[in-house]
Amino acid sequence: RCLSDWSSDVCSSDLMEPSLVLGDSKASQYCENHGRTSASTFCHPSGVTFDSEGNLWVADQGNNGVLEFAPPFSSHMAAKLEFGQPTDTVFTSNLHQQIEGERHPPQKATDSQNTPDICLPDSDSCSASTLWGPRSVAFDADGNVWVADEYNSRALWFTPPFGNGRAAMTVIGEEDFAHKGLGAPYQGQGPVSAKTISDAAAVALDSEGNLVVVDRLENRVLLYSPPFRNGMAATWVLGSSDFDDTNLGPSGRKLLKRAVNANLLNRPSCILLF
Repeated sequence: RCLSDWSSDVCSSDLMEPSLVLGDSKASQYCENHGRTSASTFCHPSGVTFDSEGNLWVADQGNNGVLEFAPPFSSHMAAKLEFGQPTDTVFTSNLHQQIEGERHPPQKATDSQNTPDICLPDSDSCSASTLWGPRSVAFDADGNVWVADEYNSRALWFTPPFGNGRAAMTVIGEEDFAHKGLGAPYQGQGPVSAKTISDAAAVALDSEGNLVVVDRLENRVLLYSPPFRNGMAATWVLGSSDFDDTNLGPSGRKLLKRAVNANLLNRPSCILLF
């Protein structure tokens, strides 16, 4: 078993006394620095999974990257590769913007060197190889990897061969990799629909290859059926009566008081498929 310890900035291999630990439990200062210190440190690791070859993948949310660790595993070992950072600065930068508490709209950057390469509403920085607060990672049956790029309001699909700074092949929740308005209804920049994701909290794949995305701030779970393509619409929604229900959650809209029932969700954060 592998457990990500978000507050202690470590990943351990058991729920009791761990047999090994990745990261550094005394590394809280790494979350305050404008740059990752090494390939063996985390800032709020959030999601973990294994691929078919036994490699461990960690969504390092606070460092805006996804890391791969290859066996044999040992405590405080270095990662093999990283997604989400420029190829020339992997493991040494995090293009970091600390997110405290609940999500809030990003502000215009004033320091270009310390600015995360994210989908800011007034910039052209968003791309197929950038991440902002990745929270979950999952593999499909063909060895492709999906990443929940939470604060960029999208899910990204990466295909092998994998390498540092790998660019995604497909984006869900946005029209394309450079677009930054469609998936931000929480900022009042667009209506919620079957094509938007407000907060990509988790991703998972079912046995038929369908992608499931937890849209936390819209209090819903979305399902997408292959073949996948940029900006495609979800085919199924859980937690809402329809895709256009804007009275769901606290994502910058008027929150209506509704009775709790079996059809509603409140801030879903993860999902497990059998």
